[in-house]
Amino acid sequence: MNRPNIANIVLSNLDTLTENTLAYFINSNLCQNAKLALSQNNIHIYVLDLDRKYDENLIQNVELHQQHIIGIHLDSEQKPLSNRMTLVKKPLNVTELTKAIDKIHQELFEPQDLPTPKIETKTKHLTKIKHKDQTHRNLYNAIDEEKNEDDIHLRYKAQRYVGNHKDVDPQKDDLQKLYIKAENYFFSYLLEALSAGQSNKSAIGIKTSLGTMHYHYKENLISHDIEKNKLKLLQTTPLINQASKFFLKSSPPLKKHVVDAISFAWDTVILTSKGRLPENTSLIKPVILLVWPNFTKLRIFRHAIPITAVWSRQRISLVETAKLLVVPQRYVFSLYSAMNALGYAKIGEFEDEITIKTKAIKPLPQQKNSNLFSKIMSHIFKRK
Repeated sequence: MNRPNIANIVLSNLDTLTENTLAYFINSNLCQNAKLALSQNNIHIYVLDLDRKYDENLIQNVELHQQHIIGIHLDSEQKPLSNRMTLVKKPLNVTELTKAIDKIHQELFEPQDLPTPKIETKTKHLTKIKHKDQTHRNLYNAIDEEKNEDDIHLRYKAQRYVGNHKDVDPQKDDLQKLYIKAENYFFSYLLEALSAGQSNKSAIGIKTSLGTMHYHYKENLISHDIEKNKLKLLQTTPLINQASKFFLKSSPPLKKHVVDAISFAWDTVILTSKGRLPENTSLIKPVILLVWPNFTKLRIFRHAIPITAVWSRQRISLVETAKLLVVPQRYVFSLYSAMNALGYAKIGEFEDEITIKTKAIKPLPQQKNSNLFSKIMSHIFKRK
């Protein structure tokens, strides 16, 4: 009898024979606790061939999403590349593979014996979890805060960044309110300043009606003395007066507030966008991912990593991305606005470039028993 919770598995970087064989096994009644994932949403396990070329970002992303990897390998000295990786040696054995899946399934779904928590009678002020791994604290916090739905004061509020716009139909709806003119907002001048500073290897000043900023190109930092509320106003509303940039002969002293320039630009674009897009952005042409962002240094909101993962693997439009992941369009639009502004993504030229990778897997002939299936599995990796 199948268990109520089934782990979703993705087969990655496998040769055709192995992929078809594993697909048959996972979809058969021999595998009780897993099934092939139908989309990029809610993936629990990746099966990865460690002896073939694979995306190294996958290892990091699995850690961030608290997913698991079953790493298949020939090398007897192979060690797990992550504490969320279970190794299974080639040639594959059905029993060992099943054990690995069942072990991960147990960790994912079966309740552990935990001590009974003490009941607090006093009001408790919730605080963010401080992770030991400071390098990835932004990603961990984004995941934690997304789960803490009741922590309305301290959680990282996605709505602050993606707004509350409803989904649109490109064929029917008036899209006028969906677009913004970049030249009307501060972020366009900020990006121009960063580009000019790097091209000319010069410190740049950015003058606005609410204060002046300095871009220190050598350190790639922004410094300013603009107080918090004015800064938010500058990042979110159309400019009353145009901003301007000017070159500085030497790098000036750092002002009171100092931030990483790329992170600041990223935040500024998202705060400006709030679920909107740069003018003339196509909703139906494919998104082309140019660079995988360094999310360990960027503030992110829910769905950001799954959206990026889809773009890294597929030529798919903004609207189709939201539909595939079953998320509101405003999350996709906000993320694209930031990635496009920083040169991480662009829209393709032609609508017919869109090809969602739903490769059909041909099932193997139905086997009479698991022993025959085991023999097939045992021969998969004998060639090196």
